[in-house]
Amino acid sequence: MSAAAEQSSGGDGGSSSNGANGRPSNAASSSSSSGSPSSSSSPSSGSNTVELRALIEAHSVGAIIGRGGATVQKIREESGAVVSILKPTAPNSFPQIPASALTERILLIKGQPDTVNDAILRITQIMLDAARAKHTSGRDGSSSDDVTTTNIRILVHQSLVGAIIGRGGEVIKATSAASGARMSVSNQPLPNSTDKSVSITGSPQSIQQAVSAILQQIAENPLRPGVRSFPYHPTANIFPSSGYGVLLGQNQNIPQVTQKIAIPSNASGAIIGKGGSVIRDLRLQSQCQISIADPDPNNANERVVTLTGTPSGIHAAMNLIRVAVENVTSRQESQDSQNPNERKPRKNQHRDQQEADH
Repeated sequence: MSAAAEQSSGGDGGSSSNGANGRPSNAASSSSSSGSPSSSSSPSSGSNTVELRALIEAHSVGAIIGRGGATVQKIREESGAVVSILKPTAPNSFPQIPASALTERILLIKGQPDTVNDAILRITQIMLDAARAKHTSGRDGSSSDDVTTTNIRILVHQSLVGAIIGRGGEVIKATSAASGARMSVSNQPLPNSTDKSVSITGSPQSIQQAVSAILQQIAENPLRPGVRSFPYHPTANIFPSSGYGVLLGQNQNIPQVTQKIAIPSNASGAIIGKGGSVIRDLRLQSQCQISIADPDPNNANERVVTLTGTPSGIHAAMNLIRVAVENVTSRQESQDSQNPNERKPRKNQHRDQQEADH
């Protein structure tokens, strides 16, 4: 079924590639607690190794890592899984985005399904204990013992959510009922990615059971070969009520940088849009300055795009441009296969450039 509409299922609550993507991956050697191992998945011969990516609130990171990395190291040793909190990412050669600028971080877990499930149980128990420690008695007389649930959001490729939801929501309802966790799937992919989030709220045991069911569904319904994946990366100062992940102004702690990329000349029109509408939207979403140069006389097949902004903004702009170029390339290949002897001449390049400059 289509998962365009949000699917939710309520439970009792109780006392990953690129997200969970259905592809086996090699369990890389453990990195530092805030290290940044590769988030891509690769086949692993004769192995059932899985990779799980989840979003956690930034304020939970300290409790999971522990003093000097002691807590996350203990989780690794006792669960047998590779566990890391990924550093904020930026395009190659750009300065790293300060972790303090983010409200959420990526939790990466790799290992056999049972070790991943064990790590999830330990991590969510730590998150619950930290929430209880911060809880103060309210006017209603509640105490820290009344805090019985926590939340984690699993990142799943948008093509896989149908298997998790099931026809008419039957699968997610059954998972919620069996685990006691409350579950919901985001309506749209997260900004600049192919990932949707599966929110799970409940006790550590109920979350573990729900995650186990999700991993099982993904294993039984893997991504088809050739499906493109663009993993979600949190960006600084995301405006929560917009659908675009807009950056709020220019953070003085994040340097402005310039990046130039080449695009096929026949894709420039799709990036500029009618009257410059698309490029204006790209500028708004990424908060970057974006300009497209005229084709070089020595290389008329390419045009240079200049991006200026924060590292995270440029990362977002590059992802958006990449998707637009791939859509144009895909359409062109389809047209060429149907009409191999017909090619439409490229028109209005000069007009496109004028629109891009405004």
